[in-house]
Amino acid sequence: MPQAVSRLHSIFAVAARLRRRYQTTVPRRPYLPYFLVFSLGGFLAMFCQTMATFADPDSFYHAKMALLLRDQGVFTQFPWLPFTVLGKSFADHQFLYHVLLIPFVTIWPPLVGLKLATVAFFATAITAFYALLRSWDVRAAGWVTAALLVSSPFLFRLNLAKAQAVAFILLFGFLASLVARRHVHLAVAGFVYVWLYGGWPLLLVLAVMLSVADWVALVSRRWFPAPTVTGPASALSSPASAGSAGRSAHFGTECRRLLAANVKLIAAVAVGIAAGLVVNPYFPHNLYFYWNQIIQIAVINYQQVIGVGGEWYPYPLLELVGATTVATFCAVVGLTVYLLTFRRQPVRSTFLGIVMVFFFAMTLRARRNVEYLIPFEFLFAAVAVDAGVAGLPLSGFWRELRQFLSEQKLYLVALLLPLAILPFIVVRDVWNVRAAYLQGIPFSRFGAVSAWLSANSAPGSVIFHSDWDDFPMLFYYNSHNFYIVGLDATFMYRQDPARYWEWEKITTGRQHGQVAEIIGEHFGARYALVGSEQDGTMGQLLAGQPEFREVYRDGEATVYEVLPQPKKSVSSVQSLGN
Repeated sequence: MPQAVSRLHSIFAVAARLRRRYQTTVPRRPYLPYFLVFSLGGFLAMFCQTMATFADPDSFYHAKMALLLRDQGVFTQFPWLPFTVLGKSFADHQFLYHVLLIPFVTIWPPLVGLKLATVAFFATAITAFYALLRSWDVRAAGWVTAALLVSSPFLFRLNLAKAQAVAFILLFGFLASLVARRHVHLAVAGFVYVWLYGGWPLLLVLAVMLSVADWVALVSRRWFPAPTVTGPASALSSPASAGSAGRSAHFGTECRRLLAANVKLIAAVAVGIAAGLVVNPYFPHNLYFYWNQIIQIAVINYQQVIGVGGEWYPYPLLELVGATTVATFCAVVGLTVYLLTFRRQPVRSTFLGIVMVFFFAMTLRARRNVEYLIPFEFLFAAVAVDAGVAGLPLSGFWRELRQFLSEQKLYLVALLLPLAILPFIVVRDVWNVRAAYLQGIPFSRFGAVSAWLSANSAPGSVIFHSDWDDFPMLFYYNSHNFYIVGLDATFMYRQDPARYWEWEKITTGRQHGQVAEIIGEHFGARYALVGSEQDGTMGQLLAGQPEFREVYRDGEATVYEVLPQPKKSVSSVQSLGN
């Protein structure tokens, strides 16, 4: 035991020397913390991206869109999914993301370039999070950023080769401008966000929530005036504005002023978003696209009717708490401090708390929202705790704690034991993220069968495929053909429910009779592609039909040709009628 305690003291001494060295270096090199955060984020992302796989099939779609934009310029028609709403009303709702990918898919092989872009965007998003905390003068910004960096659901979601990481870079900048009430910046951010990512309604929601936080602060000052505080904490005693004393003899006047300020704030965001929607190469078709993408898929969500993407299904409560243990613990600590020091909390603490609760509820509804929940849990905890302890004589407390632990070795060991286990938990979680990526979709998925289809079919001919998740890979390797459904099954269901159920019954092997007629005539397809996962359903159905002939097979897919059907003569039809 004495040797263990002695080693712990040695470790702490080394850590203290490194900390002092770092603190003396930063004033001379202020960029150093940001460089370290970027490097650490990039290293961790690279560790998760070293395999030739993607965890999400949409990654292939994004790589192809970047290549098409590079080679063809902006295109406003999407003929590759003629049986979905995208065939008539297409909008590239991640246009700027695809533009940003062009250098990466040009300099390197496209799929490798997409991975390198993901690493760069993730590292930049983590650095933007750190910069946001620094702009709010949060003293533990580095530790909070490190905790976010190793939160496995966040690490997994933002390392998907999709637009999320780039959207978070802009979102963190938007939060800084929102709290600072920079109206021009908010309008510009709203415009750019529409061109970058389909989640632009979130910006309006955040503006409304900040307005709600303003009213909470105003009412609380009216009914629960803060005590007079001197020293550093005095800046936090009036959360609505720096010059307010926490009380107002003209409550009605304050309400009118606050209402005008809130309207101006929300209007700035709304104007930027509206401009982004209208000043857009996809206008007005983008409006119908967003109606389907945001309202039908995200809000209404047809998971009870059809099969949708896994990210749109609920996140069970216990599973969510288990997956976000550190973030949840920090949020509980932050909430406790917030409630105990409510009268000294700034408006942004209330704002971040409201946003955190909102995303907690949204994550229980759709698990994809965990990517927002975790950073807002850390933001709320960091700001609330920082504000709660501001101005308190903590130096004496820490001095007494160190003296107590030096005398009571058993308590020191009990305190350090969880800290010693924490690195193993972090390594386990990061390794699990890497393992999930390792088990993803290989770069070569459907490459061989796509080449065969391209060589043996006419341009623009329809391929009847067995799963809507197969589309991104087929599209990447073969834009020569058109396909049935992709990106989200809701797009096809919204276009033609009857046609969707025809496709669904065949792909699940539940269609009895008229299979060749549906595939060959209703969909106009000459070839049907069956992925290896559907061999026991759709594959078995087609193999038992005389109207189909197997023409291609490999370990990933089987292709069946729809044989020409003899047309019934008029006389035979009349005889059947008699």
